[in-house]
Amino acid sequence: MRPELKAELRRLRERRFYYLSKKIPEGMWRDGEGKFHDMQLMGIDHLQACIRLIERDLTDFNRKLVSPQAVQIIEARALAKKEELIRVFREKSRM
Repeated sequence: MRPELKAELRRLRERRFYYLSKKIPEGMWRDGEGKFHDMQLMGIDHLQACIRLIERDLTDFNRKLVSPQAVQIIEARALAKKEELIRVFREKSRM
């Protein structure tokens, strides 16, 4: 990966997509304060809010200001995290 692309992705994660850091293990959510939350222990309302946050970030994300490669990577990671949250939400809502 090009150094410019790495820097661009790092900047995007720092400013808007903080929950997409590489250091966040699967099944965990990182909030705006940098705290980690186990998705299995999060309430349904919290899960819904996180799903909406990702949707809003993807909608408001100005794709014209970043390279197409960075857009593809960020969108793929955000959608993967969103699917993870939706899966846990569905599991919890069946209980």
